[in-house]
Amino acid sequence: MSTIKSLKRSRPNLSVIPDVMGTKQPQDGCGSDNGGRLSAVSRRFMAKIPSLHRKKWGQKQQKLCQRCKEIDLDGIFNRPRHLIDSEMVLDLGILDEESRCALCRFFCSMRRTTPDSETARSYDLRVYSFNRYFNSGSGCRGSTLWAIDPDRFMHDLRDNTPLLPWSWFIPQSSSSDYFEQRTPWSNKPTVKGLPVKETSINYPLLRAWIKECGNHPTCNYRSFDPSGSHNRTTIRGIDCTTRRIVDLQPGDAYITLSYVWGNKALPNNKADRALPNTVPKAVEDAMIVVQQLGQRYLWVDQYCIDQHDEQDKHAQIRNMDHIYEGSHATIVAFSGEDSSSGLPGVSSTPRIPQPRFTSSTVALLGFASVPALDSSVWMRRGWTFQEALLSRRLLLFAHDQVYFFCSSGVWVESSMPMPRMLCQTKHQSIWYSAIASTIIPLRRLRHSSYGCQIDISLDQLIDLIGSYNKRQLSFQADALNAFRGLLSRVPFITYWGLPCYELPRGTKQSKETYHSLALQASDKTAASLLLRFLCWEPESTCLGRREGFPSWSWLGWETSDGISAEHLDSGPAIAHSTLNIEDDDGTTISMFDLIRQLGPEIERSSVLPERTTYLWLEGPVFTLGFQPANPTYGYFRFCPNHPLGHFHNHYKKMKESCTQQPCEELGMDIRFRFDIKGSKELGEKALKRKWDCLLVFTSDFHGTPNRHHFLILDPAEEHAGAYYVVVGTLRLKDYYRTILEKVLKTQVSHEHRKIRLG
Repeated sequence: MSTIKSLKRSRPNLSVIPDVMGTKQPQDGCGSDNGGRLSAVSRRFMAKIPSLHRKKWGQKQQKLCQRCKEIDLDGIFNRPRHLIDSEMVLDLGILDEESRCALCRFFCSMRRTTPDSETARSYDLRVYSFNRYFNSGSGCRGSTLWAIDPDRFMHDLRDNTPLLPWSWFIPQSSSSDYFEQRTPWSNKPTVKGLPVKETSINYPLLRAWIKECGNHPTCNYRSFDPSGSHNRTTIRGIDCTTRRIVDLQPGDAYITLSYVWGNKALPNNKADRALPNTVPKAVEDAMIVVQQLGQRYLWVDQYCIDQHDEQDKHAQIRNMDHIYEGSHATIVAFSGEDSSSGLPGVSSTPRIPQPRFTSSTVALLGFASVPALDSSVWMRRGWTFQEALLSRRLLLFAHDQVYFFCSSGVWVESSMPMPRMLCQTKHQSIWYSAIASTIIPLRRLRHSSYGCQIDISLDQLIDLIGSYNKRQLSFQADALNAFRGLLSRVPFITYWGLPCYELPRGTKQSKETYHSLALQASDKTAASLLLRFLCWEPESTCLGRREGFPSWSWLGWETSDGISAEHLDSGPAIAHSTLNIEDDDGTTISMFDLIRQLGPEIERSSVLPERTTYLWLEGPVFTLGFQPANPTYGYFRFCPNHPLGHFHNHYKKMKESCTQQPCEELGMDIRFRFDIKGSKELGEKALKRKWDCLLVFTSDFHGTPNRHHFLILDPAEEHAGAYYVVVGTLRLKDYYRTILEKVLKTQVSHEHRKIRLG
């Protein structure tokens, strides 16, 4: 028997994937509907599915080994199953991808393994309950998914060791109605497979998705019509029938394209509004999709924004959130590395063959539930984050199939869609937990009187910030603009990306009532939320400073793993410092006064205008030195006896270095934002100097104020004057409420100072 190879290197044998749809389907090229041509395509497509004519699946018998000949395929895959979780059906033993047996090769192509283990030698055929793992509460009790899992691997898909890839297989559908597939033994909806062609898209299915999504209230609400007459910024679109760039009129439906531009030259579209004869492949294919969906206009940034007019470019960029939110749908070039990559399956870019096996009694089709997120350049780009979450519906073109996402549904081209395919609780749905924070469009509060607000909590906002900030930007100056549209819709007033004050949500208050609610916030309340989030921490070491943004905000740092705010707690907080904002003229203004000044403007957007990058904080400043607690992980401890230390390799040597008295083991967490773990020079810098540490607030933990939060400051100077850079945070656990008063204030130099943060 040949050696089993890694799953990533194995590819399904093409003989496993016969054309179960009969003769070759004609390609749906570009062009308009042409008087019912699309509906005719739909009829031809459905007519070529053998099951619709009650014929046997196998038009061409495939060779099977003796073991597979003895498997009762009809009894296994076609009989009803009422599963609560999952069960093992067959012990398949060793699988050989070079086998002459078609079923063995199919099973081999669908095998899975854990991320931290090699491909197993022995496998089981296992069946899973769709209702439990994908669609809790939908009533799809007869639906099952099949997988080839490592032998004796008792696996719960909700734990932290998922089997990879997200590959399943399901029997092929026998229904021509996409949303009405039922099990023969009950009236419950069920999930069945659809064949995916390598060189053509199932456009009737895509149109069915959009039509069904039209019944979702949360997918049809938008703040305003971006092409409306009341919008001062003119929105342009490509007329896919004439190939000209036109001004969109009020009420015009259009589709947006989200893609990776790449290192391509700027188009010269200042004078001529006609598209050039040759445009990037992603744009050309998107125009085909637009027409196949029965639409006419396509919005693409490189052609619909005048790239040589800085004033128009600035206005369009500030309006991009409304453009994507107002579009009929967004086409996502998920698999493309740049604009020259076509959309798989549309024209000349083929798709990965779908694993498939047919016999006289059953047809089994590969079913991928989640696209390969890690392999997508689009998933790593900064601008595409906001584009995905603000779009009302996404058509994601991946290497294997088309995926559809909206705020209420997730559908894939390889299966019959269910009326409800998405649970809004991440622990209930594999789709939601895997991709909700990065792809699925966010729900809007339909009855918000002060804008198209997104219903998220403070913790969810921090998760969004973390997911966005680890993405890549070609121009770091775009860090705020590429996220501004999301910030303007969250139920929090934000300043430089940090939350300042929580807005009332889900109410039908008038603008006057809302304005009075905003003014009722005291100066302490408005500032304390911002004070708290000044102490955010990166999940890991920051990659470096982002110039042009304040160091006290996450915008001022590039991160690789997002940010964290869990340590800030959600209970009451006692402020030790006061906060004011530096205005353009050098004067300072409190957060409360700024909110009062901008009341009507806040009703249009919850993003406070950026005055300067400076804040003024006034509070107790302690001069502290640090010793290493665990240099391997870059952790430090505070040593009140020896503020100047050396970079020891073990914590015991830190205690031995204290000559005055034994070093106290204070529960203090110190996190620098620069890379002290990867750089010995920076590590020595952190140890061989004293740091100014500003006490910002004390959080209430289980009814007891016992966690003190500090900012670690580094002096700097520029043309605007001297200021401090926030280079880290410090947390002191004071369970008995004695360390601050009896240790720090008695043994450490400190004073009440006014600090300018930049």
